[in-house]
Amino acid sequence: MLKSLSIIGYVGMAGGIIAQFATGNLLSASPLVIAVQVGAGVLLLWARLVFRRRSFHVAANPTEGGLVTSGP
Repeated sequence: MLKSLSIIGYVGMAGGIIAQFATGNLLSASPLVIAVQVGAGVLLLWARLVFRRRSFHVAANPTEGGLVTSGP
């Protein structure tokens, strides 16, 4: 059940990003909102570096290794 929900959520997220890109609404015209979007991108990159490859799973599958206690 959780695996199906996580796949549906991932597809919905990807569809939303594609729709925003297609309509030209991916980035805001407001400098404040752009700063928040850049901050979110930096947080995403930080998380990817800390958690490495074992953190990206479309389905909710547990991975080998211990609990990560550092990072974002």
